[in-house]
Formats: sequence, structure tokens, C-alpha cells
Amino acid sequence: MALDRLNDPQAFKVVHAYLKLHQNNSAMSETEEKFLLDDARRCCVLAIKARDVINFEELLELHSIKSLEKSAEHKEVLDFLHQFIDTGAKEFEEKLSNFKDLMDKEKLEKKDVVLKKSYLQVCMLSTETNTNFNYEELAELLNIEKDDVEQWAIEAIQAKIIDAKIDQLNEEIVIKSHMMRKIGTEEWETIHAKIGQWK
Repeated sequence: MALDRLNDPQAFKVVHAYLKLHQNNSAMSETEEKFLLDDARRCCVLAIKARDVINFEELLELHSIKSLEKSAEHKEVLDFLHQFIDTGAKEFEEKLSNFKDLMDKEKLEKKDVVLKKSYLQVCMLSTETNTNFNYEELAELLNIEKDDVEQWAIEAIQAKIIDAKIDQLNEEIVIKSHMMRKIGTEEWETIHAKIGQWK
């Protein structure tokens, strides 16, 4: 099945699986390496477009994605991917103008990438010790107006980014859980502890 017939999440899964398959393949021809770089670039763009792809840190661990750094043709895509991880929501939006040509070429709308960034931001929150987040602090974290927090939360819940309830009376979003941005040692320990509690 051609990738252009798939939606963004499906296409991402196909390209991502392909890159992982070639993760330790060092015996590639120059032509094969070029095609792999093209696929790595496509994987980055699809990760940005797909709303349910949050684990950008895992992407950056792939050898083919790292190799974009050495490619004058593709380095900008890697730089753009880093903005989602390394900047806050406000700084991210301020820097978007630096990537206008890339966004135009890849048909990335500003509102979509800003929304995607907000999803990554909220998935940084620790819900182990605190689940109640007031509208003001979320507005600051996400770089949106306080009046827009409820609508943002509704969309994030529908997109399954967060499992949450809206407490209009206290102006809080009660976030029970959110998608994991990465699964490292700390995350595995948390998962292990929760499984122990369920048992």
C-alpha cells in the first residue's frame, strides 16, 4: 500500500517501523543511505502531523534520524523536531517564523503545529503528586488565553492525549493521566509501581 493512501498516524507507523528495522544495518550502499535519509525526514514530518505521536525523544534515538544532522538538505527538519522538545510553548511559537519555508513545503499549518506543541507540553506534567491544574497555570504552560483552556482540554481529551475532567466551578483541569512522551528508567519504575498497586 502506498504511503500517500494512508493517514498520517498509519503512515508514521509504517515509516517508523522501517527505520527501526534498519537501525543496526551498517552495510548499506550510498544510494540506500540516501533513501533512508529521505525516509527519516518523512518520519519526522509525519510524527509532527500525527496528533497521537508524542514520543519524539524515542525518534531522536534512531540512527537514521540522528544522521539528518549531517545532511544539509534535511538538517532543518531535525532542527524543527528539536524545537518541540527543547523549547517552551511561547518560545516555540516565536521561533516558528524561522521554519516558514519548511512548513510551507510540508503543508504544516501553524495552528496544527502549535496545538501539537501544546500536547507535548502537557505531557511533561507530573500527575504522580498533583492532578489538579488551574486554568491560569495551564494557560501559561500552553501559551494560550485562560478563556481557551476549557476548549483546549475538551479537544485534548477527545484526541486521547489526556484523561481528564473539567472542574468549571474551581477553574481546574483534573488530569488523571496523559500520554507518555518517553519511556525511560523512571517511567518504567512508575509503571511497575502502579502494576504492583493494582495487584
